[in-house]
Amino acid sequence: MNNNIEINNFPFISIWIAARNEENNILDCLKSIEKLEYPIEKMEVLIGNDNSTDNTQQVVENFISDKFNFKLIQVTEQINNQRGKANVLANLYEHSTGKYFLVVDADVVVRPMW
Repeated sequence: MNNNIEINNFPFISIWIAARNEENNILDCLKSIEKLEYPIEKMEVLIGNDNSTDNTQQVVENFISDKFNFKLIQVTEQINNQRGKANVLANLYEHSTGKYFLVVDADVVVRPMW
């Protein structure tokens, strides 16, 4: 990241990742998010685990164990009769503190300047 840009000029963002049975994909996604050229103090990464029946939860927990700005949210509540991914995103909204929200699928690898 360009060190000449004042960190206070960056808005606080929330990155949402909906995950259901993504044990084979999510680690690459999380690693790419970690490499973003954006101040970590200005972002939170919320991973919504949508009742995965594989090892998605364990993979995420292992990866985020030492990352203060990554949080795993267990999606157990249905909000406004939403289902599937829409319900996961509604749950993540309830936990978000960012000014802007960015949504990425668990099987996507983003580039550092995303």
